[in-house]
Amino acid sequence: PIKLYKWLACTIAVVFIVVGVSLVLGLSDKYVVVSKLMSTQSRYDAPNKPNLGGMLGGANSLLGISGGDVNEGRYLQMLQSSSVVERFIKENNLLVVLFASSWDENNKTWIVDEGETPPSLRDGYELFKSPIFTVAKDITTGVIDLSIAWNDLETASKWATDYVKFIN
Repeated sequence: PIKLYKWLACTIAVVFIVVGVSLVLGLSDKYVVVSKLMSTQSRYDAPNKPNLGGMLGGANSLLGISGGDVNEGRYLQMLQSSSVVERFIKENNLLVVLFASSWDENNKTWIVDEGETPPSLRDGYELFKSPIFTVAKDITTGVIDLSIAWNDLETASKWATDYVKFIN
């Protein structure tokens, strides 16, 4: 019986080692590039015209009242807007990168089955928005993190830099 347990323990250990090594080797590398953004909060909308929201923002944060600057909220919405992301995808020709398995590089055409349509900008937005592109705001510092996750570090870095330039 002891020999049986030894063999069973060794077999289980070998199986776990093989499965673990297979998982590690099978995982693709993902690089995440994070751009830190700060929105500029103007104290004045125009010369000599006080912006009470901006002036009271500091008091609100001291009192623990949430709210923030209206312009900052618009900026966050704009960063994640489907129309902005779709324009970025179109202007940078990212559909062929995002849907590389459906793109014939030699003929410069989409490979689609009968009755199917090539990927649209909306498809590109949906793919880009969920696993690749994220925007998050740290409520304590006000810093906005724009993250791009991709399997190539240079591409992820270029997309993050280009997106920040694009929105500015």
